[in-house]
Amino acid sequence: MAKKKVDKKDVKSEEVIKEENKVLNFLKKFFNSWQPILIVLILVIGGLLLFINHLMHATKTYMFNGVNDYVRILNGVVVIDDSLAIFEGSDVDYIYEKDIMVTKYNIGYYVKVNGNYKPISVVSGDDEDSLSLSKILEGGTTFNVIESVSNEHYFSKENVEALDEGLYFIMEFTPKKGDSVKLETKIDISNMSK
Repeated sequence: MAKKKVDKKDVKSEEVIKEENKVLNFLKKFFNSWQPILIVLILVIGGLLLFINHLMHATKTYMFNGVNDYVRILNGVVVIDDSLAIFEGSDVDYIYEKDIMVTKYNIGYYVKVNGNYKPISVVSGDDEDSLSLSKILEGGTTFNVIESVSNEHYFSKENVEALDEGLYFIMEFTPKKGDSVKLETKIDISNMSK
């Protein structure tokens, strides 16, 4: 019987084939078991939890109320998320004992940015014959704004940050008889977001 000479290259290639077979066998066993499903489910659940957490913290919701000598403001709402900002200025109730006839007015909600008032929702007008202040405030005037966050007109980044510091209702008007009146009222505002 003649001995066949064993080549070192053949031994190495057989070892490589055995290693590859071990890896393939492991992969076959692994993918034929329940473990890959469990790993995929854990990754999906983790991703969903991160997404939900982002949604919860991305939306800011504020509620506000206030009163001064002339008006009462109840149940105003501000909602700001990644794409849309909504300001619902609530109904403004005129509570002053008598109606005032005005020739010029500028009334609305503001935030204070670097010591200056920036408008959020404002109505203004003038009439030489005069207008009823109670009708201006209660007669269909709405202080509602819906704006895309990318627009950044009323809800710029600095205005949104200033909401945490306070919201102001400012009434400037000129009565038919008398001097101009400017009344600034800091509105009670609460951040309802988590």
